[in-house]
Formats: sequence, structure tokens, C-alpha cells
Amino acid sequence: MMPHLFRDRRTKDRRETDRRRDQDGQGAARGPGRRRGHRRRSERRRSFRVVYPLTLAPATLNGNFRIIDLSQHGIMLRWEGRPDERPADLVLGGVIDLQVEFHDGEVLNLAVEIVRCQSERGSRMSLYAGALEPILSPARLSSEEAFLLRMVPDFCRAEWHAVGHT
Repeated sequence: MMPHLFRDRRTKDRRETDRRRDQDGQGAARGPGRRRGHRRRSERRRSFRVVYPLTLAPATLNGNFRIIDLSQHGIMLRWEGRPDERPADLVLGGVIDLQVEFHDGEVLNLAVEIVRCQSERGSRMSLYAGALEPILSPARLSSEEAFLLRMVPDFCRAEWHAVGHT
């Protein structure tokens, strides 16, 4: 037997042994499905965001806000009214009451606590991130996602953003 073949065989044996070890290196046997399951678990997020194109965002009934994105626990808003009409509570730590009408006609009353404000120098546009109370149901987010995929199937693809369709 040639030496280089022996080395490859020994490396292969070592890989086989490593695959059978658990995370502690104690040598407990495990199947290939367990490894994939662990990888999936570590890649899960706490919540997912629904990002809206400008024309399909839910309407806010009691303010000049544009909804940028929405998650189960939070919302990203942009004030679109005149600066002198901006609500006094639209500051860090402030709570605003927001009525949101979704594509299916459902209206939700939400309390939004402002947790972050972003604005650029020389720009009048400000983005506000807020925590929602009550939180949105996963069914509501799934419904919004399904609506967007039906209306704009290419919106989630990179080409859509690169061409500038938003």
C-alpha cells in the first residue's frame, strides 16, 4: 500500500469518528439528522419582519405615518406630515396610539413605544422604530406576507431592489 493512500484512509477514519462524537467530544453516536436539526435551531430568529413596498403598506388612520416594516414585536415608521404637526410623543420613550388598517380591512389599535429614532443630516425624513403593544399574531404576519407575495412576487428578490422599483 502506498503511503499517501494510507494517510487518506487515516484521515477518512478520523472524520468518521468526529462525526460520531457529540458536542462535548464524548463519543456518543448520533445520526446525520441530529446534526442538521441542531444547525436549524441555531439559525432561528425570534421574530421575522414584513417589509412593505411603498404602494402596498398598511394605512395609518390617525396620523401621517408611512409603515416601512412590521414584525410581531415592533414597527418601523416614517413621519410624512409637516414638522409642526408631528405628535409631541414622537420622542424616545414616548408612546403613540396608532390605528393601522391592513389590506383585508382589519383595523388594529396599537400602542407604539418609540425605542429608536434615525435621521440623516440635512434631511427632513426621520424613521422611528417602536415596540408594539399588543404584539401582532403570527397569523396576521403570515397573512401580510402571503398578500405581498401574491401582489408583488418579485419584491423579495435582489433584482427588484437593484433596478429601483420601490
